Amino acid sequence: MTGYWRILCQAMLPKPVESMVLVPVAPCCGWAINDGGNKIQVYSLETGQSEVVVGNSAGDFSCVNLRDSPPHLMVCGNKDGRVRVFDLRTGSSVTSLYAHHMGVTSVQADDWKIVSGRGEGLVCVWEMRMGAKLWYLQQAPSQTCPVQH
Repeated sequence: MTGYWRILCQAMLPKPVESMVLVPVAPCCGWAINDGGNKIQVYSLETGQSEVVVGNSAGDFSCVNLRDSPPHLMVCGNKDGRVRVFDLRTGSSVTSLYAHHMGVTSVQADDWKIVSGRGEGLVCVWEMRMGAKLWYLQQAPSQTCPVQH
């Protein structure tokens, strides 16, 4: 292929993709996909092969953040109201927080905290290692608008 764009990898997927995150500078991975179910596949940009499959929760995943997460970690929101952090080296869950009464619509993490939001305007900030809620912000019911990333 000539021109600016070139195909780095190509994969055939068994289901339609509901969400996808591309991280071209991540040290270990390149992209993550969710087909709307309870598993997330993380692929290598170099090989196009699946590196790890995470999840198996009761509810389906509703949001994924691979780009802003600490190295080798991926933070995800779930329709069951939980925020989960996965170690991409092992595929295991390292943190699971009951964040919201309804599904989580947005998540982001840095080295020590996680921020999660839901459609009714609730935003929570968590300390990652202890799993403690540091604070939350609830939008007034008359001014409710969805929290989106």
